[in-house]
Amino acid sequence: MERIRHPEELTELSTRLDELCVAIGRDPSTIRRSVQYAWDGLDRAELVDTAGGRARRGFSEHVITLPVRDAVRVASLAAEALGDLRTLGVCAAG
Repeated sequence: MERIRHPEELTELSTRLDELCVAIGRDPSTIRRSVQYAWDGLDRAELVDTAGGRARRGFSEHVITLPVRDAVRVASLAAEALGDLRTLGVCAAG
């Protein structure tokens, strides 16, 4: 599977999904958009900024990939950031 690296690509694909929905008579707003990205736990502001950027592009469901060797610590830090993420309208899972 090809990996999408740039937020602009996410927007392009989301727009395409909207167009396809309209073409078949489905309201695009009924589809929940999900996105996945990695976070190393080093910079909470980076996590919130990344999540905010994706949320502004219409993605409400966020899967945060954690580093295998440090997953417990980083998961704890992500849990501490949930309040900030929720203010962005983000549902996060890790």
